[in-house]
Amino acid sequence: MAATVAAINTPAYLGNGEVVQRAKVDFDSSYVADGYDLDTLILAAIPVASGYYTVSVTSYTAEGYVPQWDQANTKLKLFEAGADAAALDEVTAATDVSAVDALIEVKGKAA
Repeated sequence: MAATVAAINTPAYLGNGEVVQRAKVDFDSSYVADGYDLDTLILAAIPVASGYYTVSVTSYTAEGYVPQWDQANTKLKLFEAGADAAALDEVTAATDVSAVDALIEVKGKAA
């Protein structure tokens, strides 16, 4: 199973050629090294133009994980407190994160 993206509201067209929409990301049972590439999933679920959008992400059911959007690589990554008690570490590949959801807000040029 892979991560999924599902819109949770009707897109709001801002009148300046932009659209904003919120969506829920459900993670899967095997975290992907270097994060989930959500570009294709976002474009399928939300009416924004490829390469012309930004994502804001907040925790939904965090389960101790911190979601972070990597704009340059269009990836959603999860971080957790490492054993070193320093900066957060990215979740290890193949970790079961199926209990984790994230709420994202996508804003960009309307498709």
